[in-house]
Amino acid sequence: MNCAILGATEFEITLLRLAVCGERFAVQKIGIGPRNAQSSIEKLIESNRPDFVIVCGFCGGLQNNLKTGDSVISDSFVSTTEKIESTISTEIKNVILEIAEKLKCTYHYGSTITVEKALLTSKEKISAQKKYNALAVEMENFPIAKTCKEHGIPMISIRAVSDKVDEDLDSRFFNVIDTDGSLRKRKLLQYLVRDPFFMWSLIKTGKASRKARKNYSRLVHKIITHFANQ
Repeated sequence: MNCAILGATEFEITLLRLAVCGERFAVQKIGIGPRNAQSSIEKLIESNRPDFVIVCGFCGGLQNNLKTGDSVISDSFVSTTEKIESTISTEIKNVILEIAEKLKCTYHYGSTITVEKALLTSKEKISAQKKYNALAVEMENFPIAKTCKEHGIPMISIRAVSDKVDEDLDSRFFNVIDTDGSLRKRKLLQYLVRDPFFMWSLIKTGKASRKARKNYSRLVHKIITHFANQ
């Protein structure tokens, strides 16, 4: 099985890039947001069509029972205008869920909502949950899922919660990251000069992100190891 593992930023895929070896599994950075995701999946299919796609990375929890670090497994995806189901087989989906059970990781199975801009406040996240009834919010799944479905490629998303539904995010964090995931060092320095306490926000965000990354990377690694042995 030729499997593509996609993540928005290099930080999100670093552990998997280190763990995955072999021509059958490709780990690729796609950039942040729906437009980058759309462009990346189209180029990937054109150049080296995968048999299976796993999208991994962070997500924001939209329900109270989702805690920081919890994994979110999705094969149904929502945009602000439509909802689609992946073409992943029930057999493969059940194998993935069984692996999650054996790892004894805390996971939730359900849909995610893809947005153009990050939901920064608890109020925005609660509103999105009521409107779309999704487990979590992210910025890349839907265009990838739609394109994969059009080409008959099974796809699943395995993410982990980096911020809970009742947490507000510091908007400045998103201003110091480019859409390709690169750090805007000059912008970061400007913020720190103006407000040294911004560092505490970065530390908090970094701690949550590392916990989430560790959890979904562990799960994805177990999944691809399983399929590699088939």
